[in-house]
Amino acid sequence: MLFVDPFNIVRADIDEQVRLLARGDGELQAALSAEASATATGLAEKLGDDCDDVLVLLVEVEQALEIAAATPHRFNILPEELQARQAWFSATRDAVRRTAEHVAPHRPLVRPRLQSWPQRVATAIFIPPAPSPYSAAPEPCCKTSIMIAIDWLKARLRHAWGE
Repeated sequence: MLFVDPFNIVRADIDEQVRLLARGDGELQAALSAEASATATGLAEKLGDDCDDVLVLLVEVEQALEIAAATPHRFNILPEELQARQAWFSATRDAVRRTAEHVAPHRPLVRPRLQSWPQRVATAIFIPPAPSPYSAAPEPCCKTSIMIAIDWLKARLRHAWGE
């Protein structure tokens, strides 16, 4: 079985993504010069997201390179190969950052995602204190919908049992 270095697979994938980013940046510049604002905004949003994704991948590659640099004998990497990989990493990261800088002024503002909005978990109903002898609570208390359902169930059971 032939051994394929995982770095070369990741490198080929990232190189393809960087090539697509460069092509997209050219399309964005053409849309901006043609004053097609809707097209430019859509392209800028997609390019910005793609740049963010590639930069995240590059952070992972950087961490892997740091580990390989710390113990090159473990990964059977020659110092020249390690330097070549680090040079590729630096050049690629710089190219992606340049593209991100070109895109940034045309990128739409970040919209809040639906998942980040607070979600209602339970409904609370404020109940005034009952007059004595039922309650000695001086302030209104708060019953959640679950507590109300339990109280309702208890009342139904008492009624069914004839209490």
